[in-house]
Amino acid sequence: MATHLAYDGARLRVLYTVLRNGTSPAKEFYDSLHPVDQARLMALFVHLGEQGQIFNKEHFKKVEGSEFFEFKRHQIRILCRFLPKGRLVLVHGFRKKKDRIPPSELEKASRIFSDWIIGEEQR
Repeated sequence: MATHLAYDGARLRVLYTVLRNGTSPAKEFYDSLHPVDQARLMALFVHLGEQGQIFNKEHFKKVEGSEFFEFKRHQIRILCRFLPKGRLVLVHGFRKKKDRIPPSELEKASRIFSDWIIGEEQR
């Protein structure tokens, strides 16, 4: 599977998508963040990987009207999806400036996820 491993936990493997062109949108976003923000997100990845769930909706929740979930740290968002076999794939990250996630960000995440799935099927 074409992915970068973010964290391999007891309950879940947290992975970054890698697209057919070799880019990894969520990983590139994560790498662009300040080290403090990276550490805060990694703590959430570790918690979810080890425990299998995060109850605090201020840090992780399902995005209404979609199949995506979001890791949240203030304005920072990383959209993700659960996959079979104890996997969670990080799809796309962005800075949220308004109360609701812009539809364009969900559309972008859907395109990235679809491109990743199609690439996986061709391997």
